[in-house]
Amino acid sequence: MNIKAIYRIVISSLVLCVLSLEISSAMHYRTDLLERMAEGMQMKEQIESLGEGEHFGTLSFRGLPLSIRIRNNEVCHIGHLVFTKTYRDQNPLPIYDFIERYTLEVRIPYDRIKPVEKQIEEDEIIFAAGSFELLCDMYEVQDIEIVRLDDKYYSVTWSSDGNVLCSMAFRNSYELLNGSDMLENERRLPQNLRNHKPSTAKQDSVSREDLVATWMKNCFILPGDSYYTDQMTSNLYYERIDEDSDAFRLLYNSVFPIESLANLFCTTEIDNDITLDINYRKYGFQGESFKVTLRQWTDYCIQEGCIPFFGILEDNEDLMVCSVIMKNNDCGYLHTLRVEVPRGVIKEPKGEIKARLVSFIPHSRIKNLFEETGN
Repeated sequence: MNIKAIYRIVISSLVLCVLSLEISSAMHYRTDLLERMAEGMQMKEQIESLGEGEHFGTLSFRGLPLSIRIRNNEVCHIGHLVFTKTYRDQNPLPIYDFIERYTLEVRIPYDRIKPVEKQIEEDEIIFAAGSFELLCDMYEVQDIEIVRLDDKYYSVTWSSDGNVLCSMAFRNSYELLNGSDMLENERRLPQNLRNHKPSTAKQDSVSREDLVATWMKNCFILPGDSYYTDQMTSNLYYERIDEDSDAFRLLYNSVFPIESLANLFCTTEIDNDITLDINYRKYGFQGESFKVTLRQWTDYCIQEGCIPFFGILEDNEDLMVCSVIMKNNDCGYLHTLRVEVPRGVIKEPKGEIKARLVSFIPHSRIKNLFEETGN
């Protein structure tokens, strides 16, 4: 091989490496709407150049400061600056992003399917006082009252010296709060799960005072909540490490199969090598199959703000059929996972488990939930 041929191979390899690096480092957007907003403001390049972290007032649009967040090479939030970082950190809620994003989005001069006023009306956003135009003036106001009404609505009120400055109400709907419709949510979820890197953080330790004894020897309950029925709970189960100790650990053994599975599916603390083979039932009778690890599934849902609930649907010699609900109170939705667990998993938590997923179910549809997941 002559020098020129070697030179061409080296150059080609370098070009491929550079292209691969550019593709892998390309900025992503949490939703289609956020990318459309960046393009509509003609600020896509500026936003993507900010780098990781939260950016308050670094950029502005039409003279008003922007609130931008980029995490793991993904633009997670773009909006007008309405809430201070201090307030966000003291009382974290997803509605802050929604209010800031919506306040900005209605100002962007791009082609719309419907007028802004019609969009606000259809989204059922109601102002008892003030308007979106006033929200950017609320940045310095710290007297803010947020109320979630029956998991279905939010109301937010800004006041000063007892006088209401601005007050708005809106639905607790994930599609509204996230700025995405059901089709987009379902399109993104499998990829988000596959790309998720589970946290290595451990749960806080528990003391004897936290636990409730049961009639079963060396089995203690960390009480959680129940959901819909008394059989669907967020309880966790512990055992003493040894008889003379008041140190506890999550139990996982064949003596307590149901309690062990509850710990397996409601935490990421049980070491396992389990893969979920998911049959994803989607909107409009569509379907998709994909595989992720159990740890990816559980940790992703918890990181998104979900509370896990676990219950047994069927129990026989070879198979335990379980229901796992991931309930997100702050965003008004839940995921349901129906899993078929071979009893051998209790002895050795590894292998592949079949599961059926229905996602982003609005709380308003809870009446039909168990009929849908049980069929």
